[in-house]
Amino acid sequence: MNRERDKYGMKKNIGHPKGKVRYDLLPPNALEEIALTLQYAVESGKYGEWSWMTEKRPWTYYFSSALRHMWKWFCNERNDSETDRHHLAHAAARLMFLIEHDKLTPDLDDRPHIVAKRKDLINAKN
Repeated sequence: MNRERDKYGMKKNIGHPKGKVRYDLLPPNALEEIALTLQYAVESGKYGEWSWMTEKRPWTYYFSSALRHMWKWFCNERNDSETDRHHLAHAAARLMFLIEHDKLTPDLDDRPHIVAKRKDLINAKN
C-alpha cells in the first residue's frame, strides 16, 4: 500500500485510535540524544539509574541545572565539556524530571513562595 506523503516527506496519517497517546509525534533525534545523555551519566557512575527519582532532590536542583545547560548552549557551547553530550539534551532531561516531580513529588517543591505570589509575572503578555 503506497500512501501520499506530506511536505516533510512523511506518509500521510491514515488515522490513529481516538484517545491514544501519539508517541510517534515526539522528535526521535532529540529523544535519542536525551537517552544517550542519561546513559552516559549511568555508565560513567555519575548518577545511578532512576537517581532523579530515588535521591529525592528538591525541584530547584533540576530547574537550576536545566537553566545552566540552556545558558551554556545559548552562549554557543553545544556540548557539555564533561560528558561531550548536547547541552540541550541535559536541559531536556532535567525538564522531563521536573514534569515527573510535578506530578509525583509535591513534597520536594522548594520554589520560593514569593514567585508564586507574583501574578504579574505569570500573567505577563509576551
